[in-house]
Amino acid sequence: MTQQQKADLQAVGFSDEQIDVLSSAEAEEIITATSVVTTNTCEVREFIAIITAQARAATKDIKTPGVLQMIRVHPLAKDHNDVVVYRYKLDDAQLVERMTKDAVDMSNTGHNV
Repeated sequence: MTQQQKADLQAVGFSDEQIDVLSSAEAEEIITATSVVTTNTCEVREFIAIITAQARAATKDIKTPGVLQMIRVHPLAKDHNDVVVYRYKLDDAQLVERMTKDAVDMSNTGHNV
């Protein structure tokens, strides 16, 4: 594998350990896939706005409405122990913007959200 391939994989969120187990062909396939797929920020924001509105409506009579969760997983994760859970308070005035930014950032670094 070339140094450029390693740098490209690191740029989309791969660790050195994950890169070490990839063949050059696999690396090239991943690099190609991540360079063609782009995250549509407007679609992500619209989806999160809908989910947030529904959650807020469902919990409007609850004193402490709780949180929404977003889960980040790397496509090469071998099991469910490689996930990261993010929690967002429903009463956060910037909830939609915060979740949208986090989801787009995660996606842009090669993670599934």
